[in-house]
Amino acid sequence: MNCKRIEINFPEDVELTDDVQQQLLEIASAICRAYEFAHPGRVMWPAGIGGKITFLPLTAEDERERGIEFDEDTFEIECYERAGDESERGRHTETPPPWRPQHPSRPIVTAAAQQLLKPIVTNVSWGAR
Repeated sequence: MNCKRIEINFPEDVELTDDVQQQLLEIASAICRAYEFAHPGRVMWPAGIGGKITFLPLTAEDERERGIEFDEDTFEIECYERAGDESERGRHTETPPPWRPQHPSRPIVTAAAQQLLKPIVTNVSWGAR
């Protein structure tokens, strides 16, 4: 499955501890490494981490009047991608990621996800029961 966004919506407020946020960041980093492995010469990394920006001022007047506004009910990890420079090209070619992005299969991704989320997830399933 290829996607540009992963969403998890909870029906009630849940606590995201620093440890859980770190684990989510590690998952995003692993996905970025898998992308780099599949696309030699490109680099991808998690950069914007925290509350989701809902308003970004474009002028000095907007900055004075409103400033940057955030949705504090949403934890967001924004990833960026670009061509790698000489020192970054091919940095992940020796060690493949925990799953192969060219041939994703649910059991392999599920096993990798369970290993990464082991401290907080007790049951992972795909689809309805």
